[in-house]
Amino acid sequence: FVSFFVTWFSDYSLVENVTPGSLIKGERNIGNVCGNLGAFMAYVMLRYTFGIASFGFLIIFALIVLRIFKVRINHYAKWFASTMVIMLWLSCIFGFIVVGFDLEDMEDLAGIVGIGINQVLCSFLGTIGCALLLLAVTIVIPMMLFGVRYTGLIRGVKRTPELISNLMQKA
Repeated sequence: FVSFFVTWFSDYSLVENVTPGSLIKGERNIGNVCGNLGAFMAYVMLRYTFGIASFGFLIIFALIVLRIFKVRINHYAKWFASTMVIMLWLSCIFGFIVVGFDLEDMEDLAGIVGIGINQVLCSFLGTIGCALLLLAVTIVIPMMLFGVRYTGLIRGVKRTPELISNLMQKA
């Protein structure tokens, strides 16, 4: 994946319409450090799944391998689910940027999942509604997955009318 981003511009057109035969024979001059297969796998995983959030598949793969080798992992299911939720969320965030700002050149950052979800959300909720939903999810995910509490933020919001009043009196 990392090598794909380094060699993105030279490899992209070479793997975009590759046939299995030319992939196996190595007929293309691909710069990815993992060769033709590495470039092709990165292209497929980034473009046709979660985009840049597909790096999460590496964590999931590591979890599965550790599980196969019977390595004890505390909260295995939570790690697995958290990784999937974060992948989906990141894909949606990048998808919103691509769909909301019409940046087709950056589609690979969102992947097909992020693009598709945001096309549906933006058509159903509108761009502002979709942005507000993603903002709400961005606030809730850390609370659910990691136990984050926004106590300082809440105190600040509660004090906002008082602060505004004080500023108005001084002006």
